[in-house]
Amino acid sequence: MVHLRVLSIINYVMTVLYWLVLTPIMLWGLASTALLVSKSPQSPYSMLPMLGIQLPIVGLLIVLGLLALISAILVPLGRGRVPQSILGVLSLATFPLGTLYGIYALWICWFNEETKARFADPSGALEQP
Repeated sequence: MVHLRVLSIINYVMTVLYWLVLTPIMLWGLASTALLVSKSPQSPYSMLPMLGIQLPIVGLLIVLGLLALISAILVPLGRGRVPQSILGVLSLATFPLGTLYGIYALWICWFNEETKARFADPSGALEQP
C-alpha cells in the first residue's frame, strides 16, 4: 500500500504547513493590523472588518490542519476515507499544488482498486497471502 503511505506523509507535511507556517503568518497579520489600528486616531472599531476576515481564515487553517492530521494517522490503517476526501475536495480550489494534492487524494480514496479494497476491509482479512 505504497500510495496510502505516501498520502499519509503528504498529510503530515500539510499539517505542519497549516499549523506551523500559515496560521502564525495569519496571526502575525492580525496582530500587525491591531497595532496599526491602535496607533490610528480613528475609532477602535475600524479593525472589526479585518477581524471578520482574518479570524475565520485562522479557524479554517486550524480545522484543515486537524483534518490533515486525522487523515495522516488513519489513512495508512485503511480508515479515514471521509476526512481525507473532505480535505481533498477543499484542496482542489488551491491551484496548482492543492489541485494536484486533491486529485491524488481523491484518486487514492475512490478510484485506485488496491486502496479501495483496503478501505473496504481495513482489517486486511480479504488480502491474499
